[in-house]
Parts: sequence; structure tokens; C-alpha cells
Amino acid sequence: VAHHVNRFEVSVDDGSVEPVTVTVRANTIDLPVYVQEQDIYLKYCMVDWLYQDSVVLHNRATSALRIKFEIPSPLRDHVDVLPQNGVVQANSSFSAQLKFIPLSSIFKDCRKFFGEGQLLKIPIRVRVADQTRCVPFTVSAHVTGTDISFSAKELDFGCCSIYESVRMPFSMTNHCLLPQLFGFVSVPDFVTIQPNDGFGTLLPGETLDLEAVVHAKVLGDHNFSITCTTEIDRHFSLRCRATGVIPHLEVSQPLIRFAPTALGDVRQASFYISNNSKSEDGSRKNEIMRKSFHIVVPEGIDLTVSPSVGTLNPGQRLRVQLTFGPTLKKEDIENEAMEAARQEVLKEMERKKKEKSTDCDSALIPLL
Repeated sequence: VAHHVNRFEVSVDDGSVEPVTVTVRANTIDLPVYVQEQDIYLKYCMVDWLYQDSVVLHNRATSALRIKFEIPSPLRDHVDVLPQNGVVQANSSFSAQLKFIPLSSIFKDCRKFFGEGQLLKIPIRVRVADQTRCVPFTVSAHVTGTDISFSAKELDFGCCSIYESVRMPFSMTNHCLLPQLFGFVSVPDFVTIQPNDGFGTLLPGETLDLEAVVHAKVLGDHNFSITCTTEIDRHFSLRCRATGVIPHLEVSQPLIRFAPTALGDVRQASFYISNNSKSEDGSRKNEIMRKSFHIVVPEGIDLTVSPSVGTLNPGQRLRVQLTFGPTLKKEDIENEAMEAARQEVLKEMERKKKEKSTDCDSALIPLL
């Protein structure tokens, strides 16, 4: 309760009329009914989840007053106060329950109530009997969805040998303002998700790169889905398809180990490539079953393959020889020389540092 006085001066631009001073006086009084918290902040709220709080009203008057909560019509599907009508006893308080369930349609229905950072502000008024002015308060919350999206609608692994694994990269993005724990559960037994076996945490707005690995054990088409499940029990599925095949060309051993080899020396090993296709009657069918191969050696590897290309008829087997002859490359020599020079400079710096320390010690004169 206070007394306020303010003065205003009214003037005309051309100066034809002298300025007029207007004095305004007012007395402020406390309303009988008031809200304990003017702004109820619900922090971060996810859509389709229930959040609750209490609205506490106090009555200063010496008589009981009837009250009614009024919520803007666009927000009535998302927020509610129970009970909406009540009586606040004299010199007492009244507690109502605030229920907030932001549906997925809230972003469209209540667009004008949103601010920066998806901050929703809900203006609620309390009408009091025999009180001209309503009692306003605000309920605010950062409303966020819980969607996770994949970089592709479908993963097509193509033809997958039953003897090998095929990897397919993909990524997933968290569109939520909160971190989300996730895991790929109930995937087929011939599928694995990496890294961490498909478990992890997605930070707000983060895009995480993953890899699906398929090892088809059965011939034929495989149509399946991998499902990402979050900690709030939401499920996001990614369709996949693969075809299990037996390769017509087969190598006799998938791994070849060479013994330790000195520079300038040579080691040799060999393996066989076979065409497992069965020969059939008719030259055209046999022509189709002929398979060609090309062995590519990575750059910088002192390995030669002979032959590196060829064509095998159905049932044919070919011996391939590998020759490993390590050599000292120019880059290795330059790197070794630079490392030796660096070590020499470090030794020289350390020697000078010790000499300087010795000179300083000898310059000290002991006090008697």
C-alpha cells in the first residue's frame, strides 16, 4: 500500500500555448487474493508426457472469496487446473493442481505463445468474486519433441556373400532439446550395430554416425528392420534389405601371413582362386558362368601379385603367387633423418641449459 504522485507537462510544438502541468495522484492497495508464484517454470517438458505442479492462492480478506481459473482457449487441450472453481477461505490459502500435457499439436495450435528456444509462456488469469481486477500468473516451459531421424529411409546391402560381412554406414539425429539414451534391441541374429553394439546417448541436436553389419547365413532375400528404442519407450525403425548369395569365385584362404622379412629380401606365398559354378550344357550358359577377377594391391605396399587379373571357366582353379619384398623408401629415410636432427638439437639445448646453470652456481658468493 502506497501513495503515488506524478506530474506530466503538456506542451505545443509551435509555442503558441504555454505548457500545462498535470498532477496525477493515486493510492495503491493490495488485492485480497494473490498468487504465491507469479511465474511457474516447469523446465524442459517432452510432448505427450504429463507434468504437474501446484498453484497456491492466498486470501488477505476477512471473508471467503470465490475464484475461477481462466485458460486461453488454444491451450485448453494441453493445460488444465483442477479444480477450476473454488473458494478461498478468509486469511487462508487455496491449492489447485496444475496439469500440463503438451500434445504433439501444441507447436501448431499455440504458435503465438512460443518464444525463442521453444519457450512456451501460458498466461492464466484468476477471476475473484467482487474483485474488479483479475489475478494473472504465467506457466512457462521449454517444450520439446522426442523425435529421432535417420539419414536414410532404407538400407540396401545388395548381394551379400554368406562367407563375408557387409557394412553399411548411416547416421541418426536427435531433434530433442534433452539428451536421449538409445539402444538397438531385438535386431536379427545376423545383424550387428556398431559402435558399442548399438547403445549410447544422443546429445541435443547431435548427429551420430553408426554402422550396420550384415552377415547373411542363408541364401535368398532378407527384408527386415532395425529398431532404435529410447529410454522413454519410443521406437524408430529403419527398413533394410539384403540378398544372401554364394560367390562363384572363392579363395582357398582368407588370410596369408608372411614370415619376418629383412629389407632387400623376398618372401613368397600362394593361394588358389576357384570358380565354383557348375558347367552346364550349352556354350552360351557356360559363357555366362565364366567369372573374371582383379586383385588390387593398396598403394605403398611392397607386394606383387601374379596374375592380378584373369578369367575362370566353371570348375576351373587358378594358383596365384604373392611376392613380398620390403624396401626402404625415400620418405622413410627423410623422416628418420629429421627425427635424428631433432634429437640432436634437443641434446644441444639440454647441454647449454646445464652449462648455464653451472655458471650461475659458481657466481654465488657465500655470506660469512
